[in-house]
Amino acid sequence: MEIDQRCDIYSFGIMAFEMATGECPFTGETWVTLANKHVEEPLPEFEGAARDYPSWFYRFVKKCTEKDRAHRYASFDEIVAELTKHTKTASLWRRVCAKLGI
Repeated sequence: MEIDQRCDIYSFGIMAFEMATGECPFTGETWVTLANKHVEEPLPEFEGAARDYPSWFYRFVKKCTEKDRAHRYASFDEIVAELTKHTKTASLWRRVCAKLGI
């Protein structure tokens, strides 16, 4: 498999999931178990307070973390364009910044 920026986009999506939920999407007792979950299991739904996030944000995170990298955003330029479409959702950014302590 060729390594390109879509690997970083996957990681970005995982971090976005963790910031939104306060939880890791996948856990495992060994690194092999954890790696298998990243490869095989679908991204969990947002739960708890994260359900208050707009539905577009979950779809955004899900697209970042697609198992088939051909279905992910192809570049960070695409990610910026997608996020820019939703900048009117200021409450989302306030919650993200609050979680980061900004």
